[in-house]
Amino acid sequence: MADYEHERRVREERRVEETRPVDPPGEYRRRVEHEVVHERDPAQDVIRRRAIYQRIATVVWTLIGFIEALIGLRVLLKLIGANPGNAFVNGVYDFSGVFVNPFLGIVNDPQSGNAVLEINSLIAMVVYLLIGWGLVRLIWLIFYTTEPTEA
Repeated sequence: MADYEHERRVREERRVEETRPVDPPGEYRRRVEHEVVHERDPAQDVIRRRAIYQRIATVVWTLIGFIEALIGLRVLLKLIGANPGNAFVNGVYDFSGVFVNPFLGIVNDPQSGNAVLEINSLIAMVVYLLIGWGLVRLIWLIFYTTEPTEA
């Protein structure tokens, strides 16, 4: 059984069909046919759908977690006044800038000396968290089902 297709054996019927007499007289050939009927188990379908949902939700939360950590690192580096000339700091600013740029200019960022509190980045973190939650809920609506009921 392949690709999560779980089947259970429902019934097996035997049919015996007699054919014309053959030499010597009185002996018959017997032809036996087996008919096996398979049907999908609804409980296995529910388990399969929940497993798919779980995998997709895990991927979404992993991506959102990566984005949140990157933006959080950016906020921390700006807050401590890290040197933007450093390759690591510059790389974090450049890479996280892709996710923060849509939110720049919403509010003014307070600063003291080299330290900057990027409120726009904090807003971006909240928005990305809400987007992740919304995606997981949408996926839940598509894949998650209740237990099958016996008719």
